[in-house]
Amino acid sequence: MKRLLTMAVFCSLLLVAFYRNAASEGNLVREIAPGVFVRLAEPEKKIIANAGWVVFRDYVLVIDANYPWGARAILADLRKTTDKPIRFVFDTHYHADHAFGNSLYVDAGATIVCSQDCMAESQRKNTVAWTSDKGEGDFDLKQWRLEHPQVGFPDHMVFDDGGHHVELTKVGPGHTLGDAIAYLPKERILFTGDLCLTRAGNNIADQDADPENWVKALDQL
Repeated sequence: MKRLLTMAVFCSLLLVAFYRNAASEGNLVREIAPGVFVRLAEPEKKIIANAGWVVFRDYVLVIDANYPWGARAILADLRKTTDKPIRFVFDTHYHADHAFGNSLYVDAGATIVCSQDCMAESQRKNTVAWTSDKGEGDFDLKQWRLEHPQVGFPDHMVFDDGGHHVELTKVGPGHTLGDAIAYLPKERILFTGDLCLTRAGNNIADQDADPENWVKALDQL
């Protein structure tokens, strides 16, 4: 499993290079393997987290919904790469910058999936976080609605159509209780959510964060 961590570090460094290059080119989308895309963050537009998507034979799996305004931008970029329906969105964890855009994908026909612990965290914490948000203008959440994940998996969930194989695995507690990752073994691509960050220190302020187990989780990757 340590080879996954090696790949995570490599991919993180690669994304930093992509980010710098993309910022200069104004192109935030990269196809990092056939049918596998990453859409890089735009912190200046409060699109804090990277997002990804995998184009299967008959549908698309999105990795991390982002904020609503981020989801809107991601959906526009995604549609430049494929016209296949978005059937699933995987939230790596419940935090706002990864999950508050869920409703835009549900309206597009997607089902939101995450770990069972992530689902419980969303239901327990996100209503308060949503209603207490003080965003204004384009960042005012009143323009949208809160949508909790609809399907939770205890430990693992797999998407496979014979072309792409994506494994979702719950590895928390770490950054949050319900942290989960997406791994594409054939392409050796790993989406870690906020378990690995390149541009800021990791957030351990969440009441369910577990720094000690976080290190153990990284050791297991």
